[in-house]
Amino acid sequence: MRDATDVFSEWAGKGKDEGMEIGHAASVSQMLNLALATNNLSQRPFTAIDIGCGNGWVVRKLQCLEKCLSAEGVDGSISMIEKAIQIDPKGKYSVAMLPQWRPKNPVDLIHSMEFLYYLEDPVTTLSYILLTLPTTLLVSISFFFVHLLKKLFL
Repeated sequence: MRDATDVFSEWAGKGKDEGMEIGHAASVSQMLNLALATNNLSQRPFTAIDIGCGNGWVVRKLQCLEKCLSAEGVDGSISMIEKAIQIDPKGKYSVAMLPQWRPKNPVDLIHSMEFLYYLEDPVTTLSYILLTLPTTLLVSISFFFVHLLKKLFL
């Protein structure tokens, strides 16, 4: 099986990342609106990280919010991060692999779209985030993965 970072690097070259942005935009907007309202983040300054940021489209969306002090993106695909930097040269983007990567500073919001099932051990990564970071975790995963988790843990 091909490594996910290789697949997504190939996608960056073919422009498939733009299709992901279009396909996920409505869902992400709804999720962000709910997270911002639920945790009062729309009323106070906040920081955010997008894990598996691809071309950085969610980071750019967050940066446009009035109360967002800082938004950064992290992805394992060098090509995706290069594309994010090309689109948004002033943005904060890093190539990093989970679960080894850790944020340098605590953040108020962690966003991740269709990413967790690429990890060898998503439970450990989620546990770390939930138990050690004072943050709101906003994760979107496919129905297939949710079904698999239910079979494994329920």
